[in-house]
Amino acid sequence: MKVLGGGDAEAYAELRMQALEESPEAFASTLEEERQNPDLVRKYKERLEGSRSFTWGIKAGNELAGVITLLPMQMQKLQHKATILAMYVKPAFRGYGFGSRLVEAALKQADKDGVEQVQLTVVSGNGHAVRLYEACGFSVFSTEKEAMKTADGYDDEHWMVCFLK
Repeated sequence: MKVLGGGDAEAYAELRMQALEESPEAFASTLEEERQNPDLVRKYKERLEGSRSFTWGIKAGNELAGVITLLPMQMQKLQHKATILAMYVKPAFRGYGFGSRLVEAALKQADKDGVEQVQLTVVSGNGHAVRLYEACGFSVFSTEKEAMKTADGYDDEHWMVCFLK
């Protein structure tokens, strides 16, 4: 496992597209929106080279199997918080502890940086993800009804928090 950099942008973009195709309900972005961006790899390269967030990748052999991003809050009154975003593990690698290792890496970095609480959102119907986050110390503190609208209806999202201090 490592923090990804600009040189990982192409592999990250490929994994992100797979995530949006296989688990569209888990992300606010759509596959169609991402496909319309002709500079997608450049966008991810800039994001991975930026200093505002950390994105970890975990590999199985030479294959990028999963990712997670930690975004520390920048505003002075919110610097005690960070957000986990864009968590995804390829289906073939689920059940092997990759997800928990990614979450643990993000929490360890947050703690090292003096963050007191890490928040995330997860589609309420994604029981596997909810249980993973709970096992890593997160708890639901709110549920946003009809948080995302799709062609099939609405998805609710749980807001979860892990207090580090």
